[in-house]
Amino acid sequence: MTSPRRRTPPGRHKLTTYLPQQLYDWIAAEVGAAQDDGHPASIADVVRYALEYVRADPEQAADLRRILRSR
Repeated sequence: MTSPRRRTPPGRHKLTTYLPQQLYDWIAAEVGAAQDDGHPASIADVVRYALEYVRADPEQAADLRRILRSR
């Protein structure tokens, strides 16, 4: 059930993930730099755009599948 105060936009799903500290620090620095340059950005934006980038490139998507299958 969705909280009445916070609704998920149509067509979106909420996802909670845990990142290693080093990756989190890198993403936070990139987001901070983008915000300093006047671009509204969030860590969620970085994750979303990275997934869209991988999905759009069949070779990258195949690499991701190989990595996931090896874990």
